[in-house]
Amino acid sequence: MKKKLFITGANGIIGTLLREGLSEYSFTSFSYPENDVCDYKKLVRAMCGHFAVIHLAWNTTKENYG
Repeated sequence: MKKKLFITGANGIIGTLLREGLSEYSFTSFSYPENDVCDYKKLVRAMCGHFAVIHLAWNTTKENYG
């Protein structure tokens, strides 16, 4: 049985590469717009039962600098 990883921002560039490179794990993707990490109750419920959490989500409209 594969260990379950929980990934926020899994649909982004880094999340996509990570999922491809870690095929020995199963994944739960928690990505915007379907899911929002600011919804704490939903986030905590979704994380239950996972081996690890990888947090990659961020608000690109507010937090990208350049």
